[in-house]
Formats: sequence, C-alpha cells, structure tokens
Amino acid sequence: MNNKKTVTIKRSNRNISLRGLIARGTINLLMKFPNIEVNSMLEVGSRFAKENSWDAPNGYTLSHYDISGLPLELLVKDNSDKKHVILQFHGGAYVIGFLDLYRNVALRYSKVSGGVNVASIDYRIAPKYQYPAALEDAQKAWNWLLE
Repeated sequence: MNNKKTVTIKRSNRNISLRGLIARGTINLLMKFPNIEVNSMLEVGSRFAKENSWDAPNGYTLSHYDISGLPLELLVKDNSDKKHVILQFHGGAYVIGFLDLYRNVALRYSKVSGGVNVASIDYRIAPKYQYPAALEDAQKAWNWLLE
C-alpha cells in the first residue's frame, strides 16, 4: 500500500500565477493571526520604504529627480539608447512606499529588455493620500518623460 499523499492546488482563476496564489495565500494566512493588524503591517512597510541602501551595479547609474514634489528615480544603462524608457509603477498596493526591492526589479526590467532605462516613481500612498493621488503622480511622471 502506498502512503504518499498527493497535494492538489486548485486554481480558481487561471490568470493568477502560482507565485501570485502563494503570495495571496500567505497574506490571507498572516491576516488570520490575532496579533497582526493592518495598521502595524503598514507601519513596518513604511519603515522599510524609508531605507535606501541600494547601489546601482557596474554599468548602471541611478539618478534622483524631484518632479514638483514627486520623487522619481532613473536607472540608466551605460551607453544605452536614451529614446526608450520603461516607466515602472512599483507594487505595494498603494499603501507601502518605494523599497530597494523595486530598484532590483527595475534592474531586471532593464536587463531583460536589452538595457532600456527604467524610471520608477515613489507615488503617494494611502491612508495619508487618497485616490486619485497615485494616479495623478503616475500622470505627472508620464508627462515628464514625454517632455
């Protein structure tokens, strides 16, 4: 008799990756713990967002801009085509600010695109700023890049 157990993962929505399902399940599990409150998670997230220990790797330069109060970072590959830029809107569900993690994502975007420059914004987040603040910040960055 075979005592092996089979694990079945039911995907209710085929548009969600396995990583997405795992992340969603982990968040749902964490939220069930009585000690964890949404506000404390936001405080931890905002504390990490203020840390900036990331240095651009060799062959890249990271420049910081202030676009009428909107922080924008431009990751530029040396000798890159300056006509093309990826505009990155980081994750964080509009409640966690820009993290070093998103700088690594910008680097990956640049590498997989053959060295295209990546602009990342630190849009305003809730609960301090409500909709449409993040949308306005996205539009501001888009317009700046077009200029």
